[in-house]
Amino acid sequence: MGQNTKAIGIDDISEVNLDIKRILLATDGSAPAIMATKYAIALAKVLGASLKIIFVDIGEEQISFTDKIVIVDAPKETRRSTAGLTIAQIYADKNDINYNIEIVKGNVAKTIIRTAGDYEADLIIIGNTGRTGLKRLTLGSVAEAVVKNSSIPVLVIKGS
Repeated sequence: MGQNTKAIGIDDISEVNLDIKRILLATDGSAPAIMATKYAIALAKVLGASLKIIFVDIGEEQISFTDKIVIVDAPKETRRSTAGLTIAQIYADKNDINYNIEIVKGNVAKTIIRTAGDYEADLIIIGNTGRTGLKRLTLGSVAEAVVKNSSIPVLVIKGS
């Protein structure tokens, strides 16, 4: 064992209690994001946590949604799909989850991390598209960037 390693005895292990009160879910409507939504809803339900559901818009299209969705202005580029917000809203309503939905604009990974900080989230949940090879090199991995740069735990749900 190294100098800074301390042996933990069986008597040192106590009850585990994670105090997760706020979960941030980032969704883009992809299959992994929908699976991440299911995990976020289940965890929020079990833990009694509130949920902030976001879509990071990097495009310039106008979006109209229910009055529960707030659009925050910022820079423009290209977009994926806000369908994940509707799906998340349905799941949250059917499971009596305390939630709010927001569309934020900007660089995806940085905006997810910034929004989690503003929300004072205890956990970020995000889907992983599973890109490999050239697509990953050119497009990068949002999930990987969030994991590397977040100061709070990130749960990445792999796509099927």
